[in-house]
Amino acid sequence: MKKTAYQSDGNGGVIAVEIEVDEKTFISKLVLTDRLIALGKLSDALNALNSDTVKKARWDASTEIAIDDADVIAVLTAIGITNTSTILY
Repeated sequence: MKKTAYQSDGNGGVIAVEIEVDEKTFISKLVLTDRLIALGKLSDALNALNSDTVKKARWDASTEIAIDDADVIAVLTAIGITNTSTILY
């Protein structure tokens, strides 16, 4: 997706330039939690998160999760969800 950004023209002015931006897709943490409950995997996911303070802190601080978040995918894979696209959509 292209977006407009603004930068200095080197002479004290500003010019508009188009840049390519990757749009991230996010999922609500509540939706993800509900899907883990439905799969019977919530306890496993929480145990995995609690074993890593950084991942746990990031989880606690967020309200949404990027569907391509490497840490989330690693936790899901570790608890036996190998096809993460079935839960992260």
